[in-house]
Amino acid sequence: MGGYNVKDYIFKFLFCAIAISFLVSCCGAKVPKITVSHYADHPVQQESAFFILHEFLIPEDIPEVGGETFAVVSGSGGAIRSVSGGTEIITAGHVCDTPENMPPDTVNKFSVFDPSGTRYNAEITAIHNRFDLCLLRIDHKVPTLKLAKRDPARGDKIFFAGYPAGIYQPGFLHFFDGYFAGKDSSLNSVFNLAVTGGSSGGVVVDRRGNVVGIISAVLSEFHHITFGASRDQIESFLDNTSDCETTNPCRI
Repeated sequence: MGGYNVKDYIFKFLFCAIAISFLVSCCGAKVPKITVSHYADHPVQQESAFFILHEFLIPEDIPEVGGETFAVVSGSGGAIRSVSGGTEIITAGHVCDTPENMPPDTVNKFSVFDPSGTRYNAEITAIHNRFDLCLLRIDHKVPTLKLAKRDPARGDKIFFAGYPAGIYQPGFLHFFDGYFAGKDSSLNSVFNLAVTGGSSGGVVVDRRGNVVGIISAVLSEFHHITFGASRDQIESFLDNTSDCETTNPCRI
């Protein structure tokens, strides 16, 4: 391709890239199947929890290095809605977004992995910037979570299962619990729940396993004060994205 200096192009990408964190190996090794107990103490529906991998790729037409992954972002998510021919996975908007410092021709690739190690290709159907929410669609039917009818009361127990710090391996799903603290001035939910990077997009549920929030951010000075989209924000997002498609994703 005319006008490209490969070395300069690689440097451009590496300079702009975020640090590569935890990569997932999919090299044909036998994957152990996770055993799900129907009597588990944690109310999260395990078959609906996902590890999200967002890869940033060099365009295919760049000589020698086209198609190579130069940076990744990981997050957590949950199956939230069944659609024709597939399922939508909800996660945090910033897990799906492309950082502004990325070159404009960066290629985005999304993969989601269930706790047993099954990998699905995914595509964006919708992003809500203010609520920090995203929907990814996979061409496979999986069990979906239910949205709670109301917010928890302050002090109610809440639960989260996901992949903080990007620590994913087939057979793994990490479980946490905490308390609902209330809502901030922007009507985002606040949880007293231990999280870190990689938790973003994780689904927070009540004692019945119904969705009451999506993890978005954590207070850096104290990792037990966590912010996320509220039940009402999730409901509004889902109501306004029922007609969105991967061919023309909605950005709200």
